[in-house]
Amino acid sequence: MSERVAAGEVELGLIVIPNILSVPGAELVGPIPAEVQSYIVFTAAVSPQSAHPQAARELIKLLTSPAAVPLIKAKGMEPG
Repeated sequence: MSERVAAGEVELGLIVIPNILSVPGAELVGPIPAEVQSYIVFTAAVSPQSAHPQAARELIKLLTSPAAVPLIKAKGMEPG
């Protein structure tokens, strides 16, 4: 959708913010109103069969740390 907006094929598109931000030429005007907004929630877990469980735990810890907040926001997402 964002590609079609950027190419001028359509005037308006509604899609998740990270998809808009990733397309050169597409302009984010803003989120839709809170009353009709919905969110996608990402959940992380480590499988008991993981070959690298500690590395997986460390990645989850990094992604949920305060240090990750600026990058998450810069990509158009809202940290939980």
